Amino acid sequence: MMLYVWFVIAGAFAGVSAGLFGVGGGMIIVPALVWIFTAYDFSPEW
Repeated sequence: MMLYVWFVIAGAFAGVSAGLFGVGGGMIIVPALVWIFTAYDFSPEW
């Protein structure tokens, strides 16, 4: 359940920063997802 909360927080942060600062959302969301997946020990082979 907590994993979904991290996804929502990362998505909201990426959306707000993309809207306010004009940066690409992928610049924020990709490193955030990598961090979330490694923190929860997801296999990189998936």
